[in-house]
Amino acid sequence: MIKNLGNFFRVARPQADGTITIEPRAIYIVPTGFGMLYFGLLLLLLIGSINYANNLGFLLTFFLTSIGLLAMVHTWRNLAGLRLRCGRVDPVFSGQSARFSFSLDSTDQRLRPDIELYLGRHAMGACDAGPDQDNRLQLLVPMTKRGRFNLGRCFLRTRFPLKLYLAWAYLEPGLTCLVYPNPVPWRSIDYQGLSTDPANGLFRKDISGGEFHGLREYRVGDPLKHVHWKALARGLDLMSREYESPVSTDFWLDWDDTPGPDAENRLGQLCFAVLEASRNGLQFGLRIPGTRISPDAGDHHLTTCLTALSLFGWRD
Repeated sequence: MIKNLGNFFRVARPQADGTITIEPRAIYIVPTGFGMLYFGLLLLLLIGSINYANNLGFLLTFFLTSIGLLAMVHTWRNLAGLRLRCGRVDPVFSGQSARFSFSLDSTDQRLRPDIELYLGRHAMGACDAGPDQDNRLQLLVPMTKRGRFNLGRCFLRTRFPLKLYLAWAYLEPGLTCLVYPNPVPWRSIDYQGLSTDPANGLFRKDISGGEFHGLREYRVGDPLKHVHWKALARGLDLMSREYESPVSTDFWLDWDDTPGPDAENRLGQLCFAVLEASRNGLQFGLRIPGTRISPDAGDHHLTTCLTALSLFGWRD
């Protein structure tokens, strides 16, 4: 029942252009603790003025009461008509913090001081919204598990100008963040020893045989027959011939090859392998239960593989 009470509140949601406008009827306002103390003192002042029939006491009481009522109007107006524009949310890995950014302005271009954005009970950002102001707010939300994270209901609040009242408005930005698995080191592949040839497929660099690949600096332990003596005779640094031998035309990262004890550990190992293979410029494919991604390379292919790992078995 308590959970269903949230449906009775007015909630600001994105419009067709992606902006969120705080409508006047969607603002809630209550006195703060300081405000309750303020009006309690006014009540005592009124009682004293009545008891002693003191006109100056009445004047002071009504003057301070009018200030309190005007403060309520200004606190409400500080949120009314405020507009938020949601920024881009980049994917993160599990264990990192997702960054949700918003820019604020108003329909009348008035300065809106002391605007705070809250998620749950924790303040995530504050700024002054208006012309010539840094109108950006950011939420940093720790991600603890992979999948698609939905930013739920949050709220804007303000206590400007006298902190006598707290005004707030609920909003649901509808933002999501893709959370990749936490990479788990997987040492069964020598990524740096592999290279990709567009015409012939995948090769492993080797100095012991195969097709001639090029020259590199001599390393202790290289066979003497592979030393490039002509370079030494010309006064150049000692070099060794490097060869490469074909491994296969397709390089696959396979679910069945991971030794992880559970699904999440396996996904973490595959995530690490995908990152390493992409960093080393390899063309690779990915096979996980229900998904097969053909070998390819590049940023788009990397994103496709990481997304598949992130959403494996995921249900909204």
